Amino acid sequence: MTRRRKGRPNRGATAVELAILLSCLFLLAVAFGVFDFALLFQRAAVVQDCAANGAAAGVALGPSATEAARDAAIRAVVDEIASPVGVAPIQKLSPLPTVTSSSGTDGQGFSYLEVTVTYTPDGSVGAIWSTGATPISRKVRLMMPPQ
Repeated sequence: MTRRRKGRPNRGATAVELAILLSCLFLLAVAFGVFDFALLFQRAAVVQDCAANGAAAGVALGPSATEAARDAAIRAVVDEIASPVGVAPIQKLSPLPTVTSSSGTDGQGFSYLEVTVTYTPDGSVGAIWSTGATPISRKVRLMMPPQ
C-alpha cells in the first residue's frame, strides 16, 4: 500500500484540466471566427450578384429609357435578390443594401451604366470582438447597347 503525502494531493490534475479547458475554448473561438468569415464572404457574394444583375436590368431597358425607369428597374432586381424572404433566408440581406447608379460616356465614346451596391452587415457572430461594421461595396459597369 502506498502512502500519499499530505498537502499535495492531485497537484497535476488541475493543470491538466486547465489545459483541456483552454484548448476547447480556443477551438470554439476559432470555429466562431471561421463561421463569421463565411457569413461575410457569402454576403459579399450576394452584394456582387445584386450589382451585376441590377446593372444588367438597367442596360436591358436600352439607352432611351429615363433615369427614373432605369433606377426603378435596378432597385426592383436588387430588392428581389436581397430581400429576406425566400427559400433560403440565410442567403438574403437584412437590412436591404443601398443602390446608386450613374451613366456616362467613357474615353472611347461608348455609353455605360455603373451600378454600386453597398451593404453594411450587422449582427454577425464576431460582432463582440470586431471594431465596427465595415461596409461591403461592389461596383459593376456595363456598356450600353448602341442606339
